[in-house]
Amino acid sequence: MIDRGAFLRRKSFIDVAAGPMIAISDKLLEFSAQNSSSNRVLIDKRRQVEMWSDQFREAGIERIDMFIAREMNALRAEIPPFAEDNYDKPDAGDRWASLVEGRGLDQKTEKLVERIRDECRDELSESTRQLKAELDFVGRFAGDRRISMDSIFDAKRAWNWFIIGLSSGLVVAFLVFAGVPLAWVVGLWAAVTLAGSLVPALFHFKDRKEKAQKQRAELKDKLESDVERIENDLKDKLGDCFSRGTLDEQVHAHLDELSSIVSNVSALADVQRKLAWKVNEQQKDLNRALLDEALGHLGHEDCGNLVLDVARVPGQAMLLLIEPGTTLPEDVRRNLEKLLQEKICCTRNTPDKAAILA
Repeated sequence: MIDRGAFLRRKSFIDVAAGPMIAISDKLLEFSAQNSSSNRVLIDKRRQVEMWSDQFREAGIERIDMFIAREMNALRAEIPPFAEDNYDKPDAGDRWASLVEGRGLDQKTEKLVERIRDECRDELSESTRQLKAELDFVGRFAGDRRISMDSIFDAKRAWNWFIIGLSSGLVVAFLVFAGVPLAWVVGLWAAVTLAGSLVPALFHFKDRKEKAQKQRAELKDKLESDVERIENDLKDKLGDCFSRGTLDEQVHAHLDELSSIVSNVSALADVQRKLAWKVNEQQKDLNRALLDEALGHLGHEDCGNLVLDVARVPGQAMLLLIEPGTTLPEDVRRNLEKLLQEKICCTRNTPDKAAILA
């Protein structure tokens, strides 16, 4: 009768370690598989957000361009009537500034920016909500006042009114001072009338209509330049707000966060898998130590050379991987089963790992 006491004590120590190690290895592999599955979901979600961000960027640029075109077209439509009404006003610049300010471009621009940001934030929030639902175990994750038009002083018109006034005064003087010889009065009247027609020519007074047209054209050019300046300012402002304030601070930041989570979860799954295999290797070392101890206890130490690897479920079974063309003696196998109180199975080594697992 073989004394089993010393062997069983060693076996009990091995079993105390083997059970938790198997549980740990299984749990690590389970977590690794879960995290790998989660990572595939994360990668797919990141791809969806990237596709949406491209569409959102194009749609945002189009909305901004349409907004600027609409507002500038409306502002340009104000130029002809404004020029007609204000070409001779010295405060044309202030009037234009008031008109531009009255259109509320700043307020409209701010509202557009806020709408785009809110839509972006809502979309990303919904994306995050969907992701969290799929991954319960994933951690929380105004116008310019520089325009100035000179008022038009119609010299010809003023001169004509002066002549009319002077002529009327002469008539009154003739009526009052009837004693003045009529020939003098007529001569003076003729001289004044001639002066009224010659002086404007001598001083090159411009026709009011021509000068007014020139002033209107000049004012229109200045207003067109100002609208172009406002348009460029709007493009710069809205482009910067959309690019930096929305795309960079929200969309790209969200994508960066997703990429970081993908990287971390992938690394975690890899570490868990490697740790599980490390524990598994240590478990196999314990199994081998137990087999060698059992064979030595039975006096069959030489049979250990036949065994390449050992897998074991404590209290259930032990699987021995043996060299091709060799056989574990049947009596040794039966004695191991009696000693360990576990089923002993053998399978031959082959390059086909699937066959070994089968």
